[in-house]
Amino acid sequence: MEAFTISRQVLRASSAVVQVGVVAFFLCQTARVFAGAPVEAEPSLAYEASITGAPSEDLLDTLKLLSDTVSLRKQIPASHVHLRRRIARDIEAFTSVLHSEGYYGAEVRAELDEDARPMRVRFLIDAHEPYLISSVVVEPLEALEPGLPELPGAMALGLRIGKPLRARAVLEAEARLLDMVREWGYPFPAVPDRDVIVDHATQRAEVTFYLEPGPRRRFGPAQVSGLTDIDESFVHAMLEWTEGEWFTGSLLRETQQKLHRTRLFSVVRLQAVEDESEFVPIAIELVERQHRTCLLYTSPSPRDRTRSRM
Repeated sequence: MEAFTISRQVLRASSAVVQVGVVAFFLCQTARVFAGAPVEAEPSLAYEASITGAPSEDLLDTLKLLSDTVSLRKQIPASHVHLRRRIARDIEAFTSVLHSEGYYGAEVRAELDEDARPMRVRFLIDAHEPYLISSVVVEPLEALEPGLPELPGAMALGLRIGKPLRARAVLEAEARLLDMVREWGYPFPAVPDRDVIVDHATQRAEVTFYLEPGPRRRFGPAQVSGLTDIDESFVHAMLEWTEGEWFTGSLLRETQQKLHRTRLFSVVRLQAVEDESEFVPIAIELVERQHRTCLLYTSPSPRDRTRSRM
């Protein structure tokens, strides 16, 4: 068995691999703009690049976007050393992306044909089969109060036993777990760590989330800011909770949606404020939309009209 923890940086960078590829592509473009005058290179260092063996067309497109060797091929390297550095960076990046999609046994190598003109760089990928989820466990680092629902298993978190382990699915499962715990009266839960243990012999993976629920709290006072024309009582009337009841995360979302639907505010933010009190304050930050003034006619006669602020 081999145990390791997938870092948050790798998970986030790989969970939406297409978006990451696009970011990397534009970073490369920016680097070219600010690189200044290019170092003169020998024409013999021109090359072509290809990638074979990607397990899907989507992954192939992503690898091409991430690849320095592919995206910078028209920028001829100053030396063989610079070209080999590009290739080495790509091998590392390709391996990370393949791992994020469940291909933990993937092998990436490169061949450089220096005799060809232009030279040829070929990336060869042997992805093997994706590793499958064998178990999902939530380990609480602090005891939850009695009488609450049981901690969720794989199905409730959106993970499937026997399905490939993908980084994006792990991140989404963590978000679901935190949302569930917020429904039980815990405004500030966290998952400070997670483990993914892979068995290369069986190509199976065990996932463990370490849950830190934090203190259980009740709703405290609503702290409204940002109002100019609208009376604060209007906002208080829109609240979905009553001060003193157990904190519930979904009630914050419902209140936020209600305030948005009024079309009176361009910005609506609700957030529990962490302090030592049993009753957690809720900060409500609002920005009013610009109001319009128009005439509302209540009679055919031009004399009988009223001006109304909208």
